[in-house]
Amino acid sequence: IKGDMEILGSGNVNKAYKGVYKMSDGSSFAGVFKAEKKEFPIGKYPYSAYFSGIPNAIAGGRNIASYALNDLLGFNVITRVEFGMNKEEKLGIVMEMAQGKSGKKTEKELFNDPVVRRELTKLQWLDSLTGQVDRHSENYFIETDADGHGKRVIGIDNDLSFGHKIKDPNHISIKHNGNFRGREMPPVIDTEMVEAFMKLTPEKLETSLSGLLDDKEIDAAKKRLTGIQKHIDDLSKAGCVISQDQWGSEKVEELLSDKTKSYVARDQEYAKPKATVDIQQS
Repeated sequence: IKGDMEILGSGNVNKAYKGVYKMSDGSSFAGVFKAEKKEFPIGKYPYSAYFSGIPNAIAGGRNIASYALNDLLGFNVITRVEFGMNKEEKLGIVMEMAQGKSGKKTEKELFNDPVVRRELTKLQWLDSLTGQVDRHSENYFIETDADGHGKRVIGIDNDLSFGHKIKDPNHISIKHNGNFRGREMPPVIDTEMVEAFMKLTPEKLETSLSGLLDDKEIDAAKKRLTGIQKHIDDLSKAGCVISQDQWGSEKVEELLSDKTKSYVARDQEYAKPKATVDIQQS
């Protein structure tokens, strides 16, 4: 860590700090540090943690495990995260700074962008695998290019993932438990995502998660993978596997219109039109 750190934000369990870290090769990057905590603060044990099977506040392994599966699938929708320390040499995690705007602050029209549709749906598929029960519209960012088109969707804050009670990927949904923020598995997937999931085996999954999670959590992740692969097979039979160039189509718009099964529909409903956003900013 180089220099001082500044408070970036505060949640129910932990504070996030922004700092500049020097890497072993001499380069530097701005990262977000969250200290590792063994227990949840008194009176702040999240219901979602209890119902999903997360017994303690230790979140480093869960965050790094989320990034490991993101990397294994080649999805690039989770912030890079590693173990690190702050100025007081407290152990925690250091995450890359997400670029762009949170989903909550993104203009309504941008959710129609093919890249945003694809990447946000890809994040939803990953959350189904990791058992992430806290993916609300402030837990991901949408980055745009110079012309305002979608460039990347990046998920942050994966503390509440890999609960051992979540064995069915659909059970991260708010329909399953009112304390959860997730949705049922998406109703559409493209061929590249299909290939990534179908190449993933329980053995590869265990190798990536070993040392980060316990046996019950890894076993639950294997069961979620089986459920995802079955759902993909059902989508294939229903003609809902598309090519990468079809995310802007009317067919996809219709498939993603159910907010109980789509982050896109869920968060677009509450987003403001661009004109409204521009007036507020001015």
